[in-house]
Amino acid sequence: MRTLLIAIAALALAACAAAGPAPETSAAAVVQGSAPAVAEAPLDGGGDAATATLAPAQESPDDIICRNQRVTGSLRMRRVCHPRWEWAQMEVSATETMRDINSIPVPIKP
Repeated sequence: MRTLLIAIAALALAACAAAGPAPETSAAAVVQGSAPAVAEAPLDGGGDAATATLAPAQESPDDIICRNQRVTGSLRMRRVCHPRWEWAQMEVSATETMRDINSIPVPIKP
């Protein structure tokens, strides 16, 4: 029985290794429904494709960004989607709240 479990574990590890690296599923932002992240710049008179520079695409404040966030009291992640401007507003609000909390003096008891 023990050798059967070891063999199954070895097969599972071999299958994971053969599949290659898993796609990154961090809390990084994922833009949905927008242009590609990198756009090719127009070629200047007679330049070739090898010398063309790549410029970042326009980022609209209305682009929908989805992030994975941990639910309080659970080990599961929940996908949360908001426009780019709303994520920025939440970040500013959180920063101001933490600054206010940290500026409160702590009384020292003798």
